[in-house]
Amino acid sequence: MGKEIFQEVYPFTTEVISGYFNELDFKDKFVMTLGSSSDQAFNALLLGAKKITVYDINENTAKFGKLKRDVILNSTLDNVWINVIRIDMPKNYDLFPKESLMKMNPYMKDEESFKKLQGLLKTRFNDIEYKVGNIMEVNNLDNELFDIIITSNVFQYLEEYINPGESPYDRLKEVFNKLKDHLKEDGIIQLLYHYAFNGTSHWDTCASRNLVKVLNTIYPDILSFVEFEGTTNQTDCAIIYEKKR
Repeated sequence: MGKEIFQEVYPFTTEVISGYFNELDFKDKFVMTLGSSSDQAFNALLLGAKKITVYDINENTAKFGKLKRDVILNSTLDNVWINVIRIDMPKNYDLFPKESLMKMNPYMKDEESFKKLQGLLKTRFNDIEYKVGNIMEVNNLDNELFDIIITSNVFQYLEEYINPGESPYDRLKEVFNKLKDHLKEDGIIQLLYHYAFNGTSHWDTCASRNLVKVLNTIYPDILSFVEFEGTTNQTDCAIIYEKKR
């Protein structure tokens, strides 16, 4: 693509992960997820995933994930927010207050959940594997198959990765079909996280609203919409594809 790759990590999620993760069955599942904060991976581990692959174009994701794991193990729920922010790495400061993150992040919702994650990070951190790859190319995944694929909101940036004259419809179809090749039967793909799904906000300047129209046009019969309370007193939405036999 000839683009300079953005290498800042996010300290924490900017999604209401609790809004749609609780609708999915992670028990004993093989999961692939994007997300340089590692929050999607840590929450999947908390909810029972067997193996998690964190797949991100950001080469700093693995280093940050290990540092964040150490910080979580040596923090309390009360001070983990500030301790993570203090990790000495290039970070994006698109950051919600601690009180919001406790509602957004299942492992931060209460002491019990936080301590459970600490125990899992002590004993099962090796069940999280970090891989560098470009989701727009779906590369570096070999022949791996997953029960759940989480793409976060990455397809908001689809138009930045298409060549001049290339149709975003065609690129989305291409990426989607490649992702399906890595999906087990009855598996699911979270294709898009849509902020402020029911209203107008600064997120509407992103490509997400147009992308919803694209997805509905290409795949009108195979998508479901999980709606939940967002962080701006509006409704957010996760768009889900389920592979059928």
